[in-house]
Amino acid sequence: MDKQTYNKIKSMTKSHDDLMQEHLKDDEFQYAWLRQCIEDYINDGDFTVFYRAIERVVKARTTVSQLARDLNMNRGNLSEILNGKIEPKMQTAFKILNGLGYEITLTKKASA
Repeated sequence: MDKQTYNKIKSMTKSHDDLMQEHLKDDEFQYAWLRQCIEDYINDGDFTVFYRAIERVVKARTTVSQLARDLNMNRGNLSEILNGKIEPKMQTAFKILNGLGYEITLTKKASA
């Protein structure tokens, strides 16, 4: 394939990241995606994926700096949490989710 054809095809496609950011503008998509990421986190214990998901939602809505101000948190600490460099306490995770307009509820599993 020549470079001109490649560039034409590339200009007509979207990257996964661009497509994801487009979808994350929708509140219902954000909710469903975060819910799935929380379930994955509970099952596999990998907090990095969960907090990267929160970071993407934050960036779709506002900025990390603005959220930190809204939550009265240190911007650097919030950024490290969202980048998976430090694992926050549950209280901090709840605070971030609450700042995004979500709450955590506890439900009993159905009997098998």
